[in-house]
Amino acid sequence: AFQKLHPQFQIKVRSLDDAAKIDPESIDIILHYGGDHWPRAVSHHLLNEQVVAVCAPSLLDGADSSSFSAGHALEYPLLHLSSRINGWPDWLAAHDLESDSLAGPAFAHFHMLLEAAKHGMGVAILPTIIAEQSLLDGSLIAPFGAPIDTPHEYLLSYPGDKADLEQVVTFRDWLLNSVAGVSKN
Repeated sequence: AFQKLHPQFQIKVRSLDDAAKIDPESIDIILHYGGDHWPRAVSHHLLNEQVVAVCAPSLLDGADSSSFSAGHALEYPLLHLSSRINGWPDWLAAHDLESDSLAGPAFAHFHMLLEAAKHGMGVAILPTIIAEQSLLDGSLIAPFGAPIDTPHEYLLSYPGDKADLEQVVTFRDWLLNSVAGVSKN
């Protein structure tokens, strides 16, 4: 949507796994998860993170999930994100549950975890913003309870010395207005 409204700006999207690789000279804006990882940056809160336990409908093998509770997730293989080793323990604790065995395959990126869940490999804990489209199209279901809040957030950040650049101001204002519109719905 932004590119259609502002074709004069060139957008380059990169993924950074390491905050230490952020070079303020080559990047105008970053969208990131967690706290401030960028010294001398201006940061704006976008949204708080919520996570939800999801799986493919086929994983349940015809079981009636209408009466499922959070504990039913433990009856299926658990899928993990390798960078969030506390994903399952935190989710279980939020539901006053615990388990001695949280074994299951771990994936390096959310898109891999999402695809594994969609292919019926097990139950995954995903941020709602990542699972949302798959929940809407029915390729994933969330029969194990409502999303839970995490202490984490998503931020828009940029170097302080780039705060007045036209492209930064335009994108920042567009994104903050877009997020504000979504959170009102």
